[in-house]
Amino acid sequence: MAFEPLRAACIGMGWWSDVLADAIQRSKKLKIVACYTRSEEKRRAFAAKYGCRAAPSYEAILEDRAIEAIVNTTPNDAHLETTRAAAAAAKHVFLDKPIANTVSEGRAITVACRKAGVVLALGYQRRRESHFRWIRAQIDAGAFGKLVNAEANISRDRVGKIDLGSWRYTAAGMPGGVMLQIGIHYTDVLEYLLGPIKAVNGRSAQLVLPGDNPDVASLVLEHEGGALSTLNASYASASEY
Repeated sequence: MAFEPLRAACIGMGWWSDVLADAIQRSKKLKIVACYTRSEEKRRAFAAKYGCRAAPSYEAILEDRAIEAIVNTTPNDAHLETTRAAAAAAKHVFLDKPIANTVSEGRAITVACRKAGVVLALGYQRRRESHFRWIRAQIDAGAFGKLVNAEANISRDRVGKIDLGSWRYTAAGMPGGVMLQIGIHYTDVLEYLLGPIKAVNGRSAQLVLPGDNPDVASLVLEHEGGALSTLNASYASASEY
């Protein structure tokens, strides 16, 4: 039987939705058949670029039985509502990180997808990068002995470059600031390499950027195997290393 790509609809048009759509087209494992965002101009532009149908509403996508999955790049505070609706419509969901702005909403999303029997995938792509895969293979082979400590740092120079009108840089849209927006990638990597995290201590501060959200943050993570790891994230220093 010939392979048939999963028919997907993209919701929440922005710069990141295009990055994912480009990757989808390269993979050939999914086919974008529809899209929706509140801006008619944006959804028409996306539809023209990726050769799909611009749906008049999210409800129209949910009602379309030919659509098997949703690629969800809506703002964080819309994740629960949109994903719960997709699960109720028996559609698989790729949800960009973070899963939600709160633990309770994240758990509600997980429960909704589990009860509906649909796949929930989260956009933590860093663990799939070749260098982290290599490190994981060395750990599995015992090359590093007993793991006791690790550190990760991620930074982006956002001084003079942020748009305070974007939800990504406000406390309401991205509570936790830099740690929830970019640092969270490395909490996933550290868990991938050192195992499940059982306790977290952290501090954050707003030191350089305007607005109401932390631009510097640090975490100490305790892993179930006993190892400790540290993670620093910053919008107020040179680009990541």
